[in-house]
Amino acid sequence: MSDAETLLTEPSPATRALYYIRSWPLQASDQACLVSSAQTQDLTAIFTEQALVKLLEDSSLLDDFPYPAYVLQTELELHGEQAEQLPAFVLQLNDASWVTMTLDAQPVTFLG
Repeated sequence: MSDAETLLTEPSPATRALYYIRSWPLQASDQACLVSSAQTQDLTAIFTEQALVKLLEDSSLLDDFPYPAYVLQTELELHGEQAEQLPAFVLQLNDASWVTMTLDAQPVTFLG
């Protein structure tokens, strides 16, 4: 088998959808978008802007959130001591990881 044949027959890696969640709780239409996407591909959510503020105020908001949740370290640092309220299961992304995750994701969608 030639290298060209190998490249053509190897399955492409599964894409991961990336959602920037800017407000929380999500409207019903945005929630439906998440659920629909999750049925066909892996999904990752980055909580930002007002959604991050709500998350820091009440981390129980994510008790029923079934997808991997991330925040940007740079944005989290803007919240000072309140950043310590972030639950341990919410992953923090540095700038380089955030750029890589965004470039590798398909699609990238903003909700809220």
